[in-house]
Amino acid sequence: MKKIFTLFLFVFVISCSSFAAENWRALEKKAEIEMRNNNCKDAFYLYKKILLEHKASSWMYRNAVKSLTKARLEDEFDGFFTAVIKKYGKDPKMLIALAKSKMRVADYGYIIAGEFVRGSHRGGGQRVSSLERDRVEALRLLLGVLKKNRTEKFYDVFKNIIMWGRNYNQAWKLQYLTNVNKLPDYEKRNRYYYGFGAQGAPVGADGKPVFYHIPNSLENSANDGERWRWALEQMKDDGNSKLQIANFFKSQFSVETIAYNMRNKIQSIKTGPYAVHLLKDDKSISKLATGVQLVDLPDDCNYIEMYKELIDSQYARQGLEALITIYRNRRQYNRAANVLKEAIRMFPKRAKMRYIPQLKQISGNWVELLNCKTFPAGVKPEVNLKFRNTSKIFCKLTKIKIETFLDDIKKNLKNEKARHEMLRLGYQPQQIGNWLLKKQGEAYLSDEIKEWEDVLKPLAKHFDKTIQLQLPVKEAGVYFLEVTAIDGNTSRIIVWLSNTAIIERDTNGGKLYIVTDAMTGKPLDYCRMKFFGYKSTYIRDKKLRNKLGEKYKYSFEEFFAQTDANGMVFVAVDKLKESKQVMIEASVGDYSGVLGFSYFYHRRFYSQKMNNRNKVYAITDRPIYKPGQTVNLNYWLRTVGYGKNNFIGEFAGKTVKLTVRSPRKKLIEKQFKLDDFGAFNYSFKLPDDADLGSYSMSLGRLGGYLRFRVEEYRKPEYEVKVAMPKKPLMLGDRIPITIKADYLFGAPVTNAKVK
Repeated sequence: MKKIFTLFLFVFVISCSSFAAENWRALEKKAEIEMRNNNCKDAFYLYKKILLEHKASSWMYRNAVKSLTKARLEDEFDGFFTAVIKKYGKDPKMLIALAKSKMRVADYGYIIAGEFVRGSHRGGGQRVSSLERDRVEALRLLLGVLKKNRTEKFYDVFKNIIMWGRNYNQAWKLQYLTNVNKLPDYEKRNRYYYGFGAQGAPVGADGKPVFYHIPNSLENSANDGERWRWALEQMKDDGNSKLQIANFFKSQFSVETIAYNMRNKIQSIKTGPYAVHLLKDDKSISKLATGVQLVDLPDDCNYIEMYKELIDSQYARQGLEALITIYRNRRQYNRAANVLKEAIRMFPKRAKMRYIPQLKQISGNWVELLNCKTFPAGVKPEVNLKFRNTSKIFCKLTKIKIETFLDDIKKNLKNEKARHEMLRLGYQPQQIGNWLLKKQGEAYLSDEIKEWEDVLKPLAKHFDKTIQLQLPVKEAGVYFLEVTAIDGNTSRIIVWLSNTAIIERDTNGGKLYIVTDAMTGKPLDYCRMKFFGYKSTYIRDKKLRNKLGEKYKYSFEEFFAQTDANGMVFVAVDKLKESKQVMIEASVGDYSGVLGFSYFYHRRFYSQKMNNRNKVYAITDRPIYKPGQTVNLNYWLRTVGYGKNNFIGEFAGKTVKLTVRSPRKKLIEKQFKLDDFGAFNYSFKLPDDADLGSYSMSLGRLGGYLRFRVEEYRKPEYEVKVAMPKKPLMLGDRIPITIKADYLFGAPVTNAKVK
């Protein structure tokens, strides 16, 4: 009977265990379904129950954290995190998952009633950052994993935790070794704080940049940067680790770090300290914490060589594209072109859309006409032409039918269909002239054509060069200039030659227009002026916007005016206020000119009351004195203003108090009666033991502050000259100098100490 009971009890326990296991599997399946259906709150609580009341793996913990963040239950993370550590603290896979989860949740929260609540919170509380605290907790967990259990996954998470909060302008923190034995407190931080601006790569006590090398062990790491290098070194070398290292050192030491502050200096192709095109691959010019410096890149930190090594790996494309960018930014265009050719060979599918256009931009013949001002008629204009590689250009200059062109501008602006087409292509109404020339430019070109060729001398190594291209016309008119590089592109621009200048000035109540001869400045009397303007008003009614197909309602205004005998005309605000953008045509006799669309803004002018002011003028007979010498000073007091009266005598006979102070004490305090001209003079002798330094004198509240110096002066006995090298130098070069010292009577200074 006893044996039967024991057998029954064993079968019962097995059955209960099997039933319980089936129940837990059912819960797991239910949690997966809830998560898949985005019922993240229910999924989290199911995963939490399984993890804390049963046994689960690290993937289930990851799903729990993912559900928690999606359900915005981050305020429950810290309690859940602590409970999981308590139960699974010896499981290496779970420790790695726990450390990684710190980066998956919000790294901020609020201190409420002395407790930290993670994530967003409505109401009061002090907003704090938990990033540094979370980072130390994660490192503690990872360093608790035994060496024999440190897998590829461990090193991947470890290097990410080390770099957490150390990217971009926070990379300087890597020079310190994080103390995992001390848990940092929460940091008070503004919601939109992302760290201070880039200050440059850190430098050591010797002024040299800090590089992070590979230590022989994790324990021997001198800083977090070396910890990071060590973790990457332990990972499988498929090229990814090398790419991360190269990207980091590129962000710290590439020439791009100085681009924004020294763009003009870098763009000079002459030799000099910032001639980046002369750099070798083992050198760079970088912005460091102490300033711009020529940097020697160590072999294990040379990001350029690392990118070259990646060409033979599965990260070849990333390596090639990084090299292309580096050499272009260094203005080493020949080398960039060679890398582009290699990229075209290795990745033909990407070549057409990406690499071939870049190669053509560097090595192809290219011209660009730069924007120019309106030129006065009677002088052959010179326009700026930038070009690259080409040795020959073909030029074509055609006169534009300006009357037809201006009429079409007005017609198309008023035409709703044409305006829709222009706006759809991204042109603004004031750019309608550019749109018309691109759309139907041939219609505005006359038969007056001038064609010619020019031979150019391009710079070597694909550098840009800018010259002034003189046009063979000087008659007033509007011209369409086309310049084509041989086997290259074509650049176009409109050139205005005007014999009429229209000057616009704001005045109280409107605008004053002055029309003159563009060459002599002579006013053009009785000149007819035609005003055409438009105004756009935003349509607030959405239904009306959809019906009209426009966001703005346009209104147009045209009126005429005429200058007086002095070439001037005043246009009141009432006529201009209906048009925010105005185009003006002026003509009389052989004179004609156009002032393109300009924004009208009515500024009110107020008559300012010019109040009188008291002014004090002071002077001494010299700026510097020796102890024992006499100081002579004069004061004049005036009331100045724009009134008719000159208040010279207002201060006559009044009493003022003069105060003279030495660097240590009050030296003189004395009252003076001003003469009939509001002035007085005074002399005093400095003591033989007078304090050296800066002295000040004033008349109290009236002002009249003036400074002079008291110094011991000794005539120099010899002269020192320093001869610097005449040739430009690179940053980091040694400077040979010659120092020569001679007595003033001609003899050399011998055995002198030089510092």
